[in-house]
Amino acid sequence: MLSLRQFARLRRIPLHHARSVVSQSVSDKSTADNALGALGLDDSIAPTVKAEEPVEDWMLLQPLDTNGRGRRREPLLNIPPPEDPLLHLLASMIMTHGERAKANRIVSNTLLHIYTLTRAPPLPILRQAVLYASPAVKTMTRTHGAKIVHTPIALSEKQRTHYGISMLLEAAKKRTGRRLEERLAREMVDILQKVHTSIEANQRSGNVSWGGALDKKMEQHRFAMVNRGGVRIAPGAMNAAAIAQAA
Repeated sequence: MLSLRQFARLRRIPLHHARSVVSQSVSDKSTADNALGALGLDDSIAPTVKAEEPVEDWMLLQPLDTNGRGRRREPLLNIPPPEDPLLHLLASMIMTHGERAKANRIVSNTLLHIYTLTRAPPLPILRQAVLYASPAVKTMTRTHGAKIVHTPIALSEKQRTHYGISMLLEAAKKRTGRRLEERLAREMVDILQKVHTSIEANQRSGNVSWGGALDKKMEQHRFAMVNRGGVRIAPGAMNAAAIAQAA
């Protein structure tokens, strides 16, 4: 029990000394010694702090991906993130009645079907199929009096991708199959096989009937070539092109 003199000295201790007495950190031994000296106490009565024991590896929790039945197995297929712009656009064009989750599921299943058919990464195959099915021009119809004029117009990259996906979906709907993702995957794989076969055989695209989205693209290009006379050219564009070609 404290005497009256010790109790009086305890009341005169500053607040930061009292806090240091309560904490008694091992890393700040000098502060603890000063506080004990102000109280008139000895180091022998101070509570001993037990050193921390090292943590063994078996005490640590294993990450979630190494637990369960699929432990230490490499992923069979790396599904790309849903933030991919091409997959996002494809899901937007598939979506009906605002059912975004259903459209995303169809896109994911399409990638799985492509992988099942080819045993190759599905995203590059999807990109190549969309690229091969994308037209470079479109034809606008205008009326001048009693005359109808068809004018070819070049498409931007986003417009080409939009038209290519639209042609792929239209061709996939005409295929036989129960689900859209299966028909779409078969259409994309079929496009790559036909294009690579024609390249190896040195065949011109205008003389080959491919069917599906590729035929629709070539028909759109042929119609634009037939009506190329309706293209409007700026007055100084021909002179600039001739000068650039001569240089």
